[in-house]
Amino acid sequence: MRKKALLVMLFSALLMALMPVLSASAQRYPLQYGYGFYEKVTGSGTLVVGVVPAGGHPTAPGGLSWTVIVEDSSGQILTSQPGGTNITLHGLPLDTYKVTFTCNIWTYASFFEAKFL
Repeated sequence: MRKKALLVMLFSALLMALMPVLSASAQRYPLQYGYGFYEKVTGSGTLVVGVVPAGGHPTAPGGLSWTVIVEDSSGQILTSQPGGTNITLHGLPLDTYKVTFTCNIWTYASFFEAKFL
């Protein structure tokens, strides 16, 4: 009986420890015009954005086209990088930042992550 109770307590503690990590996912919002999406990230310090694009035109080589844009809550663009895959912004004040991935019709993000370190 003691082993069972101890096992249940350990499992409960593990579940409670992992719950914030599992539930902390950013929501993506589709762009009103064009192709792509944006996420809103709140924090301060160093913002890191990672993108892995995929797709391409079915008959023409290449065809991947995308831009990553980071804006603060007032709408000021902090960076806009065409073809950006790894973006790091240091020393940002506490704010909610909008990170946008825009692309053409043949491109999508197979991986996208924006977070504060």
